[in-house]
Amino acid sequence: MVERAVRSEEDYLARIENTWENNHLEEYRKIVELENGADERHILFVYGSLMKDRYNHDAYMGRAVYLGRASIRGFALYNLGCYPGILHDSADSLVFGELYEVSGEDFERICWLEGYGFLYRCESVVARSEYSLDEVMAETFVYLGSVEDDRRIMESDQPWGAEN
Repeated sequence: MVERAVRSEEDYLARIENTWENNHLEEYRKIVELENGADERHILFVYGSLMKDRYNHDAYMGRAVYLGRASIRGFALYNLGCYPGILHDSADSLVFGELYEVSGEDFERICWLEGYGFLYRCESVVARSEYSLDEVMAETFVYLGSVEDDRRIMESDQPWGAEN
């Protein structure tokens, strides 16, 4: 992830001056913070209010490292009113969202937000990166309630809440 040879931000800045990497300084700082201060990290697939430019993103994902847009297979996305939820579905169903790396502390805060244990449960999923098509093991929140079929958000209308 981050080269261990980089000893400080100053070394990094000197090395990347006038390169494309200079555009990624904020991501570098987040990665260093995660590596230096977190005892555990989670790869998290989000599909609703935690995504970029959504209402919970800044408060809960401000220290997260954005890994890119991705999809998960075998789930369907539903509009639950103020927020979305996913449920298991046929193997060819897709849900589109974003991948992030978050610290253990931030993951606990996100679990609280998601009503872990009574609204949602956390499950391991295989997420496919939109850009590289690599598959990554991630965690996501699966809705525990029931939904009406007419609340389903079709793949062509995803991601949730986007203006299409």
